[in-house]
Amino acid sequence: MAGSSEKAGDDAKALCYDVVARIDVDAVGLCHDDTYLYVASREGRVQVWSKESWKSVATLGETSTPPLCVLVDADHVYAICERRVYVWQKATWGMIGWFELSYQAVTADIQGSYLYIGAKDGRLVAIRTDTRDTSSWTLHKSDITGLWADRDVICTVPRKGSPCVWSLPGTKQPEEVVSLERKERAVSVAGNSECLLVALANGKVDIWDRSSWSLDETVEASPSGPVVSMWANDLFMVAATMTETISLWDMRRVIPVGELRVERVKFDHVLGDCELLYVTAPTEVLVLRILYSDRVVDLCSDSGIPTDEGLLRTSPYDVLEMILQHRERGDELLRAGSHHEAVAEYERALQVLVDSARALLEVPEERERLSRDLNSRLGRALLRAKIDEVQQLRRAVAGIVEELESEGRLIRDVQDVHQLWLEAGHVLKESSILSEAQGGNVLSFQLMYEADQLRTELDRARRMVDDYLARVNEVRALTQSMLSEWRWLERRRTALPDRTAFLERAMDTLRGRLESADGDPEVENILREALAYYQGLHDKIGRIISSTQQCDELPVSRDDALSAVRGLLGVLPARLEALTSTEDTDRHATALESLVAAINEAIELAKKFKFKDELSELEAALEGLTEGKGEDSE
Repeated sequence: MAGSSEKAGDDAKALCYDVVARIDVDAVGLCHDDTYLYVASREGRVQVWSKESWKSVATLGETSTPPLCVLVDADHVYAICERRVYVWQKATWGMIGWFELSYQAVTADIQGSYLYIGAKDGRLVAIRTDTRDTSSWTLHKSDITGLWADRDVICTVPRKGSPCVWSLPGTKQPEEVVSLERKERAVSVAGNSECLLVALANGKVDIWDRSSWSLDETVEASPSGPVVSMWANDLFMVAATMTETISLWDMRRVIPVGELRVERVKFDHVLGDCELLYVTAPTEVLVLRILYSDRVVDLCSDSGIPTDEGLLRTSPYDVLEMILQHRERGDELLRAGSHHEAVAEYERALQVLVDSARALLEVPEERERLSRDLNSRLGRALLRAKIDEVQQLRRAVAGIVEELESEGRLIRDVQDVHQLWLEAGHVLKESSILSEAQGGNVLSFQLMYEADQLRTELDRARRMVDDYLARVNEVRALTQSMLSEWRWLERRRTALPDRTAFLERAMDTLRGRLESADGDPEVENILREALAYYQGLHDKIGRIISSTQQCDELPVSRDDALSAVRGLLGVLPARLEALTSTEDTDRHATALESLVAAINEAIELAKKFKFKDELSELEAALEGLTEGKGEDSE
């Protein structure tokens, strides 16, 4: 756990946060009391952390299966697992024991002296914490995935179907108070003394008035995405989304205070605790302190509610003025050609319109008129922005065609080209949807025309690139095949003449392909590189073969030659006599062969330097040896 404080937020006037502590744990649930934070982990333990020092004071467990959640009352800690509930004593942190559940648990909540468990098959289980007396009832046709209870009612959220509010049962059969009928599926529930909050799968939150159980209003808890977890009291609502954001709402005025973004954190649960906010992520629990204009927001105190002028703007005239300011900025950006920025400004204006629905109830006609006007302007800006994207893609596609036509090859990376194809496909699809949705706007027809032109140019560019890559890949396959065969010849240690023959065949093939390349620069470049490589090898091997076969005469002067010839003639009589006396046939043959070779070499020298006398003597000696050799053979 890191105890250092980190700060995040857009600027001094924005909602931001300090990270008070980070607890490294794979958390599945958490709760708190005045002194401790209790964290249930996937490893089957409950960690107890001091809220004063943020140090671990106890580890409770372990449980037979990972807990679904952890709950506390004044004296005990409860870990609810699918089939068991484990109980520890707060005073000693010792385990009291555990008891079996008759039905498989999915979620749980605690209220007063009762532990309520939402179970499989739509059953609600009520367990008295002091006596363990248990009652259960089938309330829905599918699993109960969400619970919220206070002293008067309990709300159950089934996996399929509508949430229902029931009289708090205790051990009696619960009576249905109201069914919160909606088409959208409910994903989470929270509440306070005045209203019940139901988060829907479409990202909206229904606010139900508890006095009449009528739907008061529906708000978009966060424009960033669907809500995964909620916490609420009479003052605030905190909603965590799937997109790294936490939205804070002032529940007394039902207006958004702001939004926090926690980078690279996927939220599972969120829980408020006065000046602190606990958030669970897959690998850690974050303890945050929320700030507004550098002032701590106390979620449990009236003094913690920000009083910034922007938040107090509940007058319909102030709201309308704010919307018109956004619209004017959007118009200026649109005229300047900053179409994407104009889209963002119009969307901000619409967001204010949605968030301030209650304040604008007094001016319904103006609200309706502004809504139509903003949607029209937003549609125009979206079309302009999309036309910009299509035209930019057309220029990029034209650049590829120009590369192939002028250079004969692709200068850019092939992966970048494929990425461009994907981007163009997405933009064409989006253009089709947008032009259909904005069919009454003349710009939709311009977008359709631009998209058709892009589609035509894209098809042509794709064909050209495919043809180019096919030619290049064919030549590369050829050169790679040749290289593989050459490596095989080297590994087999074939004779150099055989290697030369292969290289000559390879070069002939490459020259033939070069002649038929039809001026294709990339193909010619690949073939020339391969031809130069094999030509270089052929020249090296040719020089090696020539040097091993060549028998050059040793350089010798006339005097040295005369000395060598006379030396041979001087020892010749003795050598002939020794040869005659040799009885060993093999030795005789070897000596005779050596002597004949020496005389032949001497004769060549005599001829070269015109030693006439010595030449006659040498020829006579050679003739005598040849005749003697013939007689010996007979």
